Amino acid sequence: MMHPVYDQDRILKVLLDDSVYPLMGEDGMPNKEDFVFKTKDEVFFMDDDDRACFIVYPFTSQIFWMHAHILKHHRKDKYEIANMFFDAVRKYTKATKLMASVPELYKNIIAYSKNNDFKKVATIEKCYMKNGDLHDTVLMLKEL
Repeated sequence: MMHPVYDQDRILKVLLDDSVYPLMGEDGMPNKEDFVFKTKDEVFFMDDDDRACFIVYPFTSQIFWMHAHILKHHRKDKYEIANMFFDAVRKYTKATKLMASVPELYKNIIAYSKNNDFKKVATIEKCYMKNGDLHDTVLMLKEL
């Protein structure tokens, strides 16, 4: 079961993991030692085993923006973990849709999203800087 979590130490244990943090952002992100935890409207969903941390926040009244972070040694369970997350979002939020942006260089994450019933709704060209190169980003939408 997955539920909202407010324990900063548990959240950071996942977000700052070496298998997660390098994939979280663009060039210029602070070193993880300098990472400052800030939250405003986000809800952090985790299971009791802290295998993943999903972050959601309202984009519109119906669409919630999301970020998924699954620890590498638990990615073999990624579909089970995702389904727990979708159930939790339905239970704890008013979201009817989830939106995510995925840089096109992460083909495996785009495939994972599609396998979880996300649909590609748009591509934003050359908007994500990684390793000194600009990459396109795909916007993905899932009906809950």
